[in-house]
Amino acid sequence: MKRFLSVVLCLILTCSLSAADTRTWTGRWNNRKYGTSCPLKCVAVLTPSGGWQAVFNGTFKGDPFEYRVEFTSRAKSGREALTGTATISGHPYQWQGSLDARQLKGNYKSTNGNNGTFMLQESKTGARPTPPTISEPAGEAKFKPGDNLLFIGNSFMASEGGIFNYLQKAVGVGTGMTVQTDSIIDNDRPLSAMLTAKVGRAIVAVEVDSVVITSGELTTMRKFITEIEKAGKHPIVFMTWEPRHPGNRGTESYYTTATKTSVRNIRRLQKETGATIIPVAVVYHELTTRPPQGMPRRDFLWRPANIHQNELGTMVNAWMMYTILTGKSPVGVDFDMPPFVAGETLQSDPDLKLTAALRLELQTRVWEVAKAWNAGRTHLE
Repeated sequence: MKRFLSVVLCLILTCSLSAADTRTWTGRWNNRKYGTSCPLKCVAVLTPSGGWQAVFNGTFKGDPFEYRVEFTSRAKSGREALTGTATISGHPYQWQGSLDARQLKGNYKSTNGNNGTFMLQESKTGARPTPPTISEPAGEAKFKPGDNLLFIGNSFMASEGGIFNYLQKAVGVGTGMTVQTDSIIDNDRPLSAMLTAKVGRAIVAVEVDSVVITSGELTTMRKFITEIEKAGKHPIVFMTWEPRHPGNRGTESYYTTATKTSVRNIRRLQKETGATIIPVAVVYHELTTRPPQGMPRRDFLWRPANIHQNELGTMVNAWMMYTILTGKSPVGVDFDMPPFVAGETLQSDPDLKLTAALRLELQTRVWEVAKAWNAGRTHLE
């Protein structure tokens, strides 16, 4: 039934959207065969090619679903009559509907007895779309409003404005809460060189609630976590990416093998210590081996031929950390902090641009990886 609904809506919306930057529909759909009536929501953005990318979420018989749809749009005299057919699990479906002003409605039926209606109402023009309400959480919140997070790391944390600054902004926009951050950054040193007296004093400071360390050798991470827990603080590990990636001296085979090794080590650490893990390396791998359509290069999260992330990489870092720490989807958590402004080219690479459509896709992919990580079933495991 979920598959049926996704196909039906995809076909309907292929014919039903106008060229606004972002559109949101909410309403209900029902299945007369089962006597169900459930909520449904869609948030869609216009792509540079003139198509649309959307996130749908809702429920069927209490079971939540969420999926992405890419579609095109055709308008006809302000109103459109919609018809279509589909074969789902061997059963042919027929549907018809219409888009009148801002209301999308229709009905469907199948030879297996499934039949029903749907009715969605578009949000007011100019209204800021709210993040989709997704029933399946990524996990429980890992901090309280006003908590102070101490970041200990190198340029993988601090480049392009710093993940700590973007995390503060994301939490404020996405939850209305505040989080405080401080950092000790040594750009050119690994984690093994950072357990100094200065860092030790910062960890035990009374105002610190959680300590975020960059990932490193397994033995070094264990030592850090022991000191963090002795101080009564919560340990968080920012799992960084493999520096040798496609685009920077690494084949895809090497990149995948190295990332899998990191995942195994981090999972082991997680089981041993209970530390919270921010699986940035996993979403980097997923986005690099399966990049969004139209990307000029596969290593689009990095500066060209470099080990350091670009502006897009920093945004992905912030969305992943937001998701893991709040347990909420980052989809719709939209904010601009120069030089990361939607619609503008990246300062580090004029061939790349943070569009609204790309932001939606990256947020959705982050959410999918975060849920898989917390379920113990990522694409690398």
